Amino acid sequence: MDKKPGPGRPTIKDDWLSANRDRLVNMLSSHWPVVGWQLTTADTREKLRQAFHPVKDHADNQLFSRFLRSTTLNAGASEIRRKRRTVREAAGHRFYAQQKCDKCINACREIEIAIGQAGANQMEYVQREFYRRRTECQAAQDQLPVAKTSESNLENELADAEAAFAQDQLLEFIKEKKYALHPFNLGNAMAGLPYARDMKFIGVWVSRERSAKIECRFWPNIRYQLFKAIESIWGEIGTSDTSPVDFFRDKIAALPRTVKPTIPQEKQGGKKRVPNSVRQQLADNFYYLERAIDKSLECAKSDPRPMAFLILANFDEIMAEPKTYADQVLAEAKKIP
Repeated sequence: MDKKPGPGRPTIKDDWLSANRDRLVNMLSSHWPVVGWQLTTADTREKLRQAFHPVKDHADNQLFSRFLRSTTLNAGASEIRRKRRTVREAAGHRFYAQQKCDKCINACREIEIAIGQAGANQMEYVQREFYRRRTECQAAQDQLPVAKTSESNLENELADAEAAFAQDQLLEFIKEKKYALHPFNLGNAMAGLPYARDMKFIGVWVSRERSAKIECRFWPNIRYQLFKAIESIWGEIGTSDTSPVDFFRDKIAALPRTVKPTIPQEKQGGKKRVPNSVRQQLADNFYYLERAIDKSLECAKSDPRPMAFLILANFDEIMAEPKTYADQVLAEAKKIP
């Protein structure tokens, strides 16, 4: 549960922080082959934006939309808070202008009906009122788009400021290398950064420290565990005279069939050992992994990503392709027992 807030500035609550972090960790882990290397090596805003581009259409993209926005501004936390207040004030002016415009339009409709119903002795007054209301309505209609444009411009300025702050903060976190750069630490750091104008925000270091103390239901993520297994096997391949495919087969076969539970759901079951999902996925789909290894070796010269990223990215692509009956037969035959 959240602690009672102290006398300082109101900050993002733990439940919001953990929810943001869990969704970010899940996204980063699932797409690590296509975003991980670019993200952890980014040293400019442009490179950071390019790193997130492959996941721009992700269901949770509102959480990292500020990392996709191009901006040349420089903004600090205090400036963002000032701009947020300005946007709220502009939204109030736009709301008032809309109300006034609607009221004037209704008043004009009423006076138009009154003209059709007025007697001879009432017509002069009704016509004067008609012109007065038409003039007031026209002024209100002229003011409304001005208020809308002002609000929209200020919202864009705020979004640019938040994007600048978020990108610079994450770049600082990446460059500092104070913590390991994997989905969990990056998700912790990103969770508190600004992503919506009505949500409180904090910097990467405070976000990381607070989030790290909250249990994550998606960590360690199976997708990232697959990456680490492939990375570990590839790291040893230089010591072998066998082909990369045969080396992977031997190493996967040697992986333990059961492991200690790591994610919260497994721990809650009370079991001391659970099936090794990493071994199972790689062993059951070795035919597709073999194709991914061969494809990665072919494109290694033109793709700057380290081999582990290439293998898992190609493995994901091949697994997502439609399977023929021939594929299914070969996949069954090449399973690692």
